[in-house]
Amino acid sequence: MERAGTRVAMSVREILADEIRRTPASDSTRMRIPVVLDSFEKREESDPTVGRFQFDLVLGHPTRESRQIGMREVPSNITSIEIASFPWPTLEPVAYTLNIAGTSPGLPVLIMNTADASAAERTQLPFGSVVSAELLEMTAQGAAMRRGRAHFEFRIADGLARPVDDRDALVLAPGTPSLDRVSLVFRNPEYPVMFGRDCLYGAKAYVGSSSQIRFEYAGHGLNAGDRIFVGGFVSGISVIDTYITRAEGLNVGTGGLTTDTFFLNPHVGVGDLGSVADGISVGTYITIYVAKNRIRIPIVIECNGE
Repeated sequence: MERAGTRVAMSVREILADEIRRTPASDSTRMRIPVVLDSFEKREESDPTVGRFQFDLVLGHPTRESRQIGMREVPSNITSIEIASFPWPTLEPVAYTLNIAGTSPGLPVLIMNTADASAAERTQLPFGSVVSAELLEMTAQGAAMRRGRAHFEFRIADGLARPVDDRDALVLAPGTPSLDRVSLVFRNPEYPVMFGRDCLYGAKAYVGSSSQIRFEYAGHGLNAGDRIFVGGFVSGISVIDTYITRAEGLNVGTGGLTTDTFFLNPHVGVGDLGSVADGISVGTYITIYVAKNRIRIPIVIECNGE
């Protein structure tokens, strides 16, 4: 994560340095605003499983419904939006689906034609690993697009999403309205890309008869050893709360791992630190942040200051 984050920051600096070299010193009305779209700070109505991410740009007080990226004011008089390379998470392959008895609705009879089901799994990126990212706000304002498109294009290689032309910019016609939100939909390049969930909003934590803390979230998609970060955990036992929400994160354990439930490694027990009953819930609104599925996208918004 740290190495990947460094590569993102370098990309932003390289873009800005190149722009400074190419921009005449007399052009004092031109403003270039670098922003990193962090999926840990996206709006909750985002749905990575259909490739959709929404970000509020303006600085404010994060709520459960809206998390802001950190700009102090809404950018207006936008002339272009530029995007740089960013770390690309590992995608799960398209599932190998069978319907031997013909009982699954909407599917024909599907019978295995291989001895190894894993060998029949299909990549989500079959077209030369090319991915598009549509900017929905610009699609809605299609008449304002100077070059007739509202999407960026990338090629995925070596764990990075790289713009096809080194860097990609949507050039906007004069009079483009202000932009307080960025909504991106990733496709392959036609069908939505299915990302793993990076934020498990509203997860539950319980203490069972074993006096060990367990987490529950339907279809969490976690594997043993995955690194997670926990927010909103409040048990009232300060030493446990500090440990669970620590900045360095936690690891998912092997024992007790199911589709909807997981424990930590090491187990976190309450022991004699507090009196708990079987099944007692912990905290108010818990969010579990999944490191392996995080995306940080650097963009540069160019505005005309006139």
